[in-house]
Amino acid sequence: MRYLTMQYKNKAKHINIKDGILLLAKKFDLTLSEKKVIYYVAAGLSVKSCSNLLDRN
Repeated sequence: MRYLTMQYKNKAKHINIKDGILLLAKKFDLTLSEKKVIYYVAAGLSVKSCSNLLDRN
């Protein structure tokens, strides 16, 4: 289900990211890393880029 959440955010770029992340975090109980991935994907980065950024953080 968490993968579907990220896909949903990737396709729904017109939704306010900040509001969206708060709603998703409450609904799916996402970890901080998962929230970061959703932020990055919503910003248009590929999942591979997200992985590299998370490794650095």
